[in-house]
Amino acid sequence: MIRAVLFDFSGTLADCGPDWLNLELVTTVRAPLTLLRERQLASLTDDDLARADDIYLHLRQAAKETGVEISAYEATHHVAAALNIGLADEVIAAAVDELFYACLPDVQPIAGAIETLEALRQRSLTLGVISNARHGPFVLRALERLKMRHFFHTIVVSADVHLRKPRPEIFLNTLAGLGVPPHESAFVGDYHPYDIVGAQAAGMHSIWLVEPDRPHDDLPADVIIRRLPDLVPWVAAHL
Repeated sequence: MIRAVLFDFSGTLADCGPDWLNLELVTTVRAPLTLLRERQLASLTDDDLARADDIYLHLRQAAKETGVEISAYEATHHVAAALNIGLADEVIAAAVDELFYACLPDVQPIAGAIETLEALRQRSLTLGVISNARHGPFVLRALERLKMRHFFHTIVVSADVHLRKPRPEIFLNTLAGLGVPPHESAFVGDYHPYDIVGAQAAGMHSIWLVEPDRPHDDLPADVIIRRLPDLVPWVAAHL
C-alpha cells in the first residue's frame, strides 16, 4: 500500500533553465563575489576569483562525497573568509538571493506535473519534495511560481537540512516527519545516482522518470516511467 509519494524537484517537477543550473553547480560562489566586486562592496582581483573557484570546487566535491550539504550562503561565506575578505553575512545573503531569484522567470513545469499532482491529491496521498539544491528559498519560490507548492505536505531542500541525496537519512528523516514508513512510500526522480539509489537505500519504492528518447541503461529501479502522468495508474494500483 502506498500512502506517500515524494518527488525530486529539478528535472522531475520543474525545468529551471541553464542559468540556474550553472549558478547551482558552477558559479555558486564566483557569481555573488563578482556581483559584490562590481558594486564595490568587495575588493577582489581576478586571481582572487580564480582561487574562489578552486576552493568552491573542493567544497562541492566534499559535499558530494560525504553527503553533507553546504548551502550557497555557507559556501560563499567560507570562501570569502578563506580569501580574507570581510563581508557581513547579510551582504552575502542579499547577493546570493538576488542571483538565484533572477532565475525564477526561466522556471517551467515538466510536462504533466500539475495534472499528476492533482490526480494524486484527489487520492488523498501525502505528497512531498526532496531536492538537492544549494538555495532553499529558490525551490520554495519556484514551486509557488509554478502553482505547485500547495500540493505538498513537506518540502525538504538539502541546503536547509545539510544532507544530500543519495544519503538515506534525508529520505528517512522526511518520512519520519510525515509519519509514513518507507515501504508505504515512493520516490520519483530523474537522476538515478541520487534519486533512485537513495530511495532504494531508504527502503522506498523507486520510480525513475526517464526522458522518452533516452535509454535507461538497464539500471535498477522498481518502476520506469517516461511521462509523469504514467505515475498515476501505478499508484492507483498500489493504494
